[in-house]
Amino acid sequence: MFDAATRTLRARGVLDIATVDRLTEAAESFCADPARWVLDLAALAFIDAAGLGAVVQLCNRRREADADLFHIEVNPWVAHVFQLGRLAPLICH
Repeated sequence: MFDAATRTLRARGVLDIATVDRLTEAAESFCADPARWVLDLAALAFIDAAGLGAVVQLCNRRREADADLFHIEVNPWVAHVFQLGRLAPLICH
């Protein structure tokens, strides 16, 4: 589905106010790199408003850099949280 130039950033476990800084730090090179990136949320068990905000910020930074960003599998619970926050278009590809 993706070529060898595609890179993946995975979020696992809990993405909340206590852990969002780790995603933000990991995303520094992610946002600057012009390669195609996948934000993999499949192993994310929980996300709160801080986590949603971090994902939105990541998407905005990639868009500002005119760089591709693709989302792949999210579990149903996390997808539901995105829908409740009216952010489902971010995870729909």
